[in-house]
Parts: sequence; C-alpha cells; structure tokens
Amino acid sequence: MEDFDFLGDLLPPRLRDQLLAPDKLGQQEDQAVLMDLGYLPDDFWQNPPPDHSLVLRQAWQSFRQEYRAAGLLRHHFPAFEAEADEAERQLLELLLDLDGDFALPSSFAEGERNLFTRVLHYRLGTSVLAVFAGNVASPFSAFSREGLQILGKWLDTSDLSVCIQLSGDLPALTRQLLAQPAFQNQVVFFRHEGLPLAPGLDIERNRPFRKRLQKDLGDRSAYRIFYREVVRRGGLCCLH
Repeated sequence: MEDFDFLGDLLPPRLRDQLLAPDKLGQQEDQAVLMDLGYLPDDFWQNPPPDHSLVLRQAWQSFRQEYRAAGLLRHHFPAFEAEADEAERQLLELLLDLDGDFALPSSFAEGERNLFTRVLHYRLGTSVLAVFAGNVASPFSAFSREGLQILGKWLDTSDLSVCIQLSGDLPALTRQLLAQPAFQNQVVFFRHEGLPLAPGLDIERNRPFRKRLQKDLGDRSAYRIFYREVVRRGGLCCLH
C-alpha cells in the first residue's frame, strides 16, 4: 500500500481506510476455493500452521504453475503474491462453477496430477457427485476410475471419456441422468430419525401431499409401492 500513501493527503481518513482496506472477504472466498481444490489443507483456518503466510504463498505458487501448465491465463502476471487479482478470481469461480461448462481432457494417465485432475476429483467427490472419496489433490488412480465407473453406470455407458466430459458440464450431466429410464418416476425423500415430525412434514399424516404425489406419479401401482415400501415405515418428511 506504500504506493498510495499520497491519498492520505487528499482524502478524509475514514474514506482512505475504506478504499485501501484489503478485501478480506474476497481473500477468504479465494482461500476456500484453494482448500476445495487441495492447494491448502482442509483445516487451514481451524488449525493455522505456524508458517501460515509461507503455506499460503506456496499454495498460490502451485495454483499459478498449474493453471499456466493447463494453458489458462498463460501470459498473465498476477499483481499479488499471496492473494488473487481479478483475472485469477474469475478463474477460481469458473473452476468450481456447477452451473457452467468447464472443458476437461477426455482422458487421464495413471499418476497424472494437475489442475484438471483436481477439478475432476472435486466434482466426483463428496461435495458434488459423491462417487469419489479420495483426496482432491491426489493423482489420477484406480479410485478415480472407480468413481467414473459408478457415474458410467448411472449414465448406462462404459465410455469413461463421456463421464469425464460430463463431469465438467453438470447441467448436461443432469439432463442425461434424468433421461435415463432407470431414473424415471423416481421420488427423492428424506428419512427423519429422532423426535416426531410436525403434522405438516409427516407424509403419513399429510393427506393433501399424498394425493398430489399420487397425481404426479401418474401410476397408481407406483404410488402404492412407494407408500407401502417407504411411507409406512415412517420417519419421512415431505417438501412443500
């Protein structure tokens, strides 16, 4: 901030502090993405390492090396050492954006680890598709393939390249899943264990909801099966 010290002579102190204060909220959001992608440890905030600043700088350095190697922001020169500038912030948002299309390679080699494998593992992992339980930063391995194979079963395909590509385009993946015959007339529900549910949330006691569900299913036998196998077991809550 030394380059802007002259502002103190031009602006009221309170306004100067507002203009020159670091974007702490933005920095926290950026660090959260670095944790999601495995550049920072998951407990970076809860258990800050003694060399906190060094670990943060190394995380940014690794991220920058990998996005350049991936051909992203190849000729970009960041303005800060231990935080993102605007171009990098937009890239971070793109990497974790679940509503857009991020192009992934069609295949990965055993042991490959880069920005693309991190994005793939994040999307396959517990935060999104929950078919991969490994570390986001781990190299591509048999565990990665196993997650893709599970996704392939959902999509009724053995072509893992299709699964990889659709992992980068979750809206397209959702459309493909909904088009699968196995997912037709599926009902999503929550099982509640513990205290009794309020009448408005208990499917067993919510007659209007049950009537609407039967109408939506459009098949009396499908509704009877759902009611017999799921609802009568109790502990289910409905969404309005």
